[in-house]
Parts: sequence; structure tokens; C-alpha cells
Amino acid sequence: MDNKSGGDDNKADTFGQLSDRKDGSPHKVHHDHEAKHDKQTDKDTGPVAAVGKIKPVDKKEQPKAPPAADAHKDTGHVAAVGKIKSVDKNEQPKAPPAADTQNQMTQDDQAKHGPHQSQMKHKLLHDPKLKDTLNTKKLAFPISVIHEATDIKMNAARSNKVDIFRDIPDLRLKECLKIAYDTSKLPTVSIIIVFHKESWSMLLRAINSVIFRTPLDLLKEIILVDDGCPYTENKDPLADYIKAIPVVPIRLIKLAEQHGLPRARMVGARKATAPVLVFMDSHTECALGWLEPLLNLLNDKKMIALPVLNHIDQKTIEYEPVGNIPTGTFTWDLHFVWKHIVLTEDQVRGMEGVWSAVACGAVLAVNRDHFFNLGGFNENMQKWGGENMEVSFRNWMCGGKINVAPCSHVGHLFRGDLPYVQKGVKDMQKWYYTLQKNLQKVAETTMGVHKKYFYAVTKRFDFFPSEMAAIKDRRLMYDKLQCHDFAWYLDNVATDVILPDSDAIQHGTLHNAHTTLCLTLDTTSTEQYIGLSTCHINLKSQALTLHETGTLTLAGFCLSPSDGTFVRTEKCSTESARWHIVENHPTHLFPINIAPGAKKRVRLQLQNSDRCLTQLTYGDNTQLAGVLECDNVQKFQYWQFSYEFKSLSSLQADSLQE
Repeated sequence: MDNKSGGDDNKADTFGQLSDRKDGSPHKVHHDHEAKHDKQTDKDTGPVAAVGKIKPVDKKEQPKAPPAADAHKDTGHVAAVGKIKSVDKNEQPKAPPAADTQNQMTQDDQAKHGPHQSQMKHKLLHDPKLKDTLNTKKLAFPISVIHEATDIKMNAARSNKVDIFRDIPDLRLKECLKIAYDTSKLPTVSIIIVFHKESWSMLLRAINSVIFRTPLDLLKEIILVDDGCPYTENKDPLADYIKAIPVVPIRLIKLAEQHGLPRARMVGARKATAPVLVFMDSHTECALGWLEPLLNLLNDKKMIALPVLNHIDQKTIEYEPVGNIPTGTFTWDLHFVWKHIVLTEDQVRGMEGVWSAVACGAVLAVNRDHFFNLGGFNENMQKWGGENMEVSFRNWMCGGKINVAPCSHVGHLFRGDLPYVQKGVKDMQKWYYTLQKNLQKVAETTMGVHKKYFYAVTKRFDFFPSEMAAIKDRRLMYDKLQCHDFAWYLDNVATDVILPDSDAIQHGTLHNAHTTLCLTLDTTSTEQYIGLSTCHINLKSQALTLHETGTLTLAGFCLSPSDGTFVRTEKCSTESARWHIVENHPTHLFPINIAPGAKKRVRLQLQNSDRCLTQLTYGDNTQLAGVLECDNVQKFQYWQFSYEFKSLSSLQADSLQE
């Protein structure tokens, strides 16, 4: 197997065989509509020493600024990481895997747990005939081109060719491999996997990875919840497949119609019998040693423990690493975004958990009693979206924590499109309506007076009486648990989230619609020119506000073209530049985005002037913000804000839906 990221020191593991690993470094990061990881390559621009004449603008090229002797550029670095190739069925077969030395029980363990049962389970698990049997069972699953094209939103044909027992790399830091967990002191788990429209091969790899990479004495049961899956031709082969697995109880619960992820997970949770619940998406793959670090964090009974989520590419099905430690935060329209953390020396040395303001819902572990005491997932939500946001807010506000375990790794396939959204305007509008109603329930239940910021940047739909009744019941639960309010959460947990000014009409990052780079204040420069770099949510040096007065501010300063060309910061005054929005642009200039809630592409024009904000190239490819004559076909003059605000003052008293 060709693994460019680690060479010979980063060997892939086979099922039941522990491998060596080179220590970790920043990795590739991905992002898409289902909350993929953000890219980690940053470019910060430095000051400009001198300004010459502006060259004429070629409509096909980016406008360039004149060269200067002392222009600087500071560039962050990201280690290059190659992709890990998937195992093809046509490749030379490999020898049966060796026994998993990490999961073998010592004589003392056998004395405690009963040698006969454990030895029999391990013998069955590592019997090569088991894989042969399961591979034979796999042949009963039909292949549907229609499902792949319209429903699954991934390369199902490629997935079907990838070994359901494939090798994946051990991406743990070398410090993780030194930690020995006493499984006799860890609680058992119930794994809950919900599936609706899923590739059968992805689901089988998820099941197999749990069974073959989890200590059997910790795995009490796997609960599969068929959430009204429409692929009836897969139901009998799946039931037959799990019956052939003798080492762990697997329960298949079939729902007659789709309940949606929050309610379907709650069905599984109520059937679970282990003291710890692990909720997993059906398009995941567990790596070796994934479970023990999560359970170790759950010594704190009010903890929600998360693994490091690696990336499974939706087109190639390749298993890829991610950069640093991915934690979560949120935007004011209540969308989940990744925030990557570099471990401190203490965290590396002790493998402590890294706290996360919001949990990605793909994989999470929680103590069963605590989960139900919190009220579980919100069963008033429909289909998918927002349930992870609400349980995260609630857990923090009601005395709990959310931590990522650096030594736990699980792969997750992030789809470019949601599996229940088909092509077409009507279906997208239905999806937006469902998701927006879910997010409104989060806002109404948890955010208190701060929900005005949510309603200021989103569209609001009316609730049915039954929905309002459920929201009121949810609020009463907060009172019963004596939870903190959302202001406490912002002050103590999500400290990176920036409150917009009350007179904001546009707010957040301002990225160029053509290059996707964001305006960025170089805080290390005394010149205070405005550069452009990779966008990051909730980064103060990228948080701009266009005010009702027309001033454009960043970090408390006003932006003005003080030298006639380049934009820089200055102390705000009555003389500061005023800007206004110009919305119209030729339809051929950018692809049409029919998605509800799509951000507008606008130009920012100086008042009483014919000049517009433009991304300029200066010197040796340094990117700076400047102004040039407005041109409606110049792509480098079009921008998108994170949020377009309605009047916050008018929402002060109107944000409650009673």
C-alpha cells in the first residue's frame, strides 16, 4: 500500500494487528456542505513600503499593484500529506491478519472475566473462515445505479469495489501508543448506528471496523436502526450478514417509516443496555484503539467524548488524515464549523481531552444516565440538522463538557450534498424549510435573548402549536436542571464567537467571490494594510462590519483608501470613508446558486466615488485590498459577507415566538 504521508514508519494496520506510526504533523483538511474540515493553508500578508503607479487592468487577469522594495509576505506552513490508496479487489490477496496484541487478554484479565468466553470470542474473531463467510454474504447485495446517482451522493460504485475489511492507517501520535488502558476498569458500550439511504458497502465497513477494532470485552452490543430505508432489496442480505457474525450481539431495528436522525437515534438509545452509548454515522470507519481513549474521558460522568474525525473521500473512498485536532464552533445562523487546534505540550504528554464548543454529530460517546438526564436528542426535530448543536449547548450549559480525545481516530465520509436532497429548486426549498425549522427550535430552546442574532441573519418560519408546546417543555427542563444561560456559554465556552454591533447591516468574514480569500488584518504590521488570506470563522482579524452609517470596520478601526489605492485601517472619525453595497452583476460572471439562503455576491463602492473594493496582487504575489475604478465584469471586485443582517434593534422585542 502506498502511503505518502508516513512512508515506512506509518504502516497501515490490518484487522487485529497493531502497527507502528510516525508522530503526527498538520494534515490536509477538507470542507463541504456537510461540515467538512476547513483547509489549513494560511497566507498572511505584510506591510507595503512604497506605492507606484497602477497598471491598466486586463479583464482576464487579476489587477496587479506596482512593485515595491520592502513588501513582505508571511506564509504559514502545512506539512504535505499524500492520499492513502483504497484496497482494490483485483489486487493480490493478503495473508490472514495476525492476532490483535492490544486486545489479547492477560492471564489476570482472563481470571477476572472468565477465560472460556473471551478466548472463544477471540478465536472466532480471528478465524480466517469468518471473513470468507462474510465476503460470501456480501455478494447477495445488489448494485443499483439509480441509488448511486440520485440518493447516496457518493461514489457507491467505487465503494463497492473497496474491501469491506480494508486496511486503514494508524494515525495516532507516538505518545498515544505508549498509553496502556486497563479494559477491566472501563465500562461496556452499546454502538448505535442509524441508516436511511446508505451504500451497503459503507455500512458493512462501519460494522466490520467496530467489531474487528474494538476490544470485545468492552463491546456489549451493536444496534442498527433501519430508519425507513427505501432500499428493500438490501434488507434481507443485511439481516443475513449480521446473523453470520458470532462474536457480538447485533440487533436490527426496522422502522416502518423515516423518523429522522434525532428520533431514530433515540429509538436505539432506549433499546441499549450498556452504561455508555456511542452514536455513529453509518458511513464511518473506526481505527485501531479508537474506543479506549473515549471511555477514559467518560470518567467525567457529564462528558461527551469525541474522536478525531479523519476524512473518507466521497469520490475515491480513500481514507485521509486531517490537520491538527478538529474541534467545533458555530456561526450565528447556527451552522457547525471546524476549528483546528494545535496540541500544547501538556496535552501531547498527557493525552488530555481538547475541549470543543460544539460536537460534530458524526460520532460521539456519552454516559447513558447523563444522556437521558439531559433529555437526549430533541425528538421534536425532523430528518437531520441541528440536533448536535442543541445537545452541545445543553451539555455545556447544564454542567457538562465536550472533549475531543486526541488518541481516538474514526474516519467519516462527508458528502458534498445531503442524501435526502434531490436536484431541483422545490426539493432544496423543502430541505431548507426542514433544516431551518430545526435550527429555530435550537435557538428558541437554548439561546435566550441571543436568538435575535440568529433571526437577524436567517429566514423565520412559523411554528405549529405542537412545536411550540414541545419547545416550552424543553425550556422547563433547563429550569429543572438549573442550567446556565447562553450568555454564560459565550463568556466561558464559545469565547471565539463575535457579537455583531447593533447597527450592523453586513458582518463576519468578507471573502472575494472569485478567489475565496478573506480580508485580513496583519496585526504584526505597523502599516496596517489589509491583506487577504485563507478564511477562518470567528477570527477577530477577519471580522468586518458594514454599519448603517456606511463605515466599514475591522478590529475597531475604519477601513479607508488613505493613499488613494490601498486600503488600510485608521481611527474612525467623521472623515472616515463611507461604503455602500452594489448588488447587480452580469449573470454569466459566476455560477448561479439556487440554494435557499445563498450569500449574495456584491461590490463595495465608495460613496461619492466611482471606485470599488478590489483584490490586488502586489509585488511577489502578495494579496492586498485596494480600490480601482468600478467595473461590473471585474471578478476581483465581487465580495461575500458571512451574514447580511436585518435590523437588530427591530428584533429586540420580536424574537420570541409565543
